[in-house]
Amino acid sequence: MSLGRLALSGDPSYRTFLEWAASLANPQTVGSEELESALAFADDQGIQNSAPTVPDDEIRRAEVSPEEFLELRTAIEQIRSFHEKELAALTKGLTRTSSGWSWRTSLSGFQTASSLGRRWLPLERVGIVLEGTLREVPSLLNFSLAARVAGVEECVVAWDPACDASAQAVLSVAAREVGARTLLRVGGLKAAALMATGTEDRGPCSLVACSAPGARTLQSRFPNCSFADLSPDGLTCVLAMGEFDRQAAARAWIGGLAEGRATGGAVLVLSDRKEVDALLTHAEGGISSGEWGDPEVVRAAAVERGWVAVLPSETHALDLVQSLSPSKVIVFTTDPERTALSLTTASQVQIGPSTLPTKAYSGVVGRPTVADFLRVQTVTKFAGP
Repeated sequence: MSLGRLALSGDPSYRTFLEWAASLANPQTVGSEELESALAFADDQGIQNSAPTVPDDEIRRAEVSPEEFLELRTAIEQIRSFHEKELAALTKGLTRTSSGWSWRTSLSGFQTASSLGRRWLPLERVGIVLEGTLREVPSLLNFSLAARVAGVEECVVAWDPACDASAQAVLSVAAREVGARTLLRVGGLKAAALMATGTEDRGPCSLVACSAPGARTLQSRFPNCSFADLSPDGLTCVLAMGEFDRQAAARAWIGGLAEGRATGGAVLVLSDRKEVDALLTHAEGGISSGEWGDPEVVRAAAVERGWVAVLPSETHALDLVQSLSPSKVIVFTTDPERTALSLTTASQVQIGPSTLPTKAYSGVVGRPTVADFLRVQTVTKFAGP
């Protein structure tokens, strides 16, 4: 019997997985009362200039274990390096200015000298609203570092003050290490609305990424602020499970494939070669890292066969993830923290679901690009007669 058929036999992990996948495909909305409450809160706090910020000395005192700090620093270095390469590719051929980057060309066919140009300018202020869980650490790192590399001056971070104390400590240290200057003690739509409104001493954010349901409903109220969901759409998932039954989760994922869910083009990262061989034996389709060649060949094979199996210990596996920017990355590993953090540079990675007994640093990553934090201005110059 194939793993797909085993998954269809009623495995509880499979049902949990499908429920979670369905929630991604059908995002929640909010009622008008909750929306108006968030807007009223933002107006009140903005007028009084009394946003519930975390004191600087409290941020400086935040501590995590040496092991957690090392993992954070390693992830920060990897993600920053990735976005720096991204910025270099994006601005290749442009002229660096004091405020951003520019490009200009002369226009022919006019009696006087004329030119057409563009300027890429970083946003002044952006914000990210979290629930306050360890699984959101990759989201915080990716968003903040992409913004900082793009040249954004201020990144505002907020999460529910009622969240777990250990999670608050890790998030505080992560925010501090990536250079986020302002931390707010408020979560959900209220935080998103407050960021879009701004206060007397801190202007509004131009971009807000929010994990709270219904954040996009704020768009009509704040036309000068863009709102983005942290959760990518579709069946995009990384399962960092430690010693959890990886076979059950594998059956769940392949069961989704058997039901015709959108899993084509996925990269499946397994913890050892035996698991790769087992899935290649029992599951339809798939290509293993032993068959790799040109990246475009691998990409085509992933789309045609449904998935690519790799090992996290193989450095070229991570290179493939970054170079192909696959729509999905599925991870089954016994080393969840390191694997999950090393994969945060992949495009649209989701680590979860939170209902499974996952370990630290399982979370949602809708990876932003440096370009998300730059605004483009077109400048046309026509010289007078």
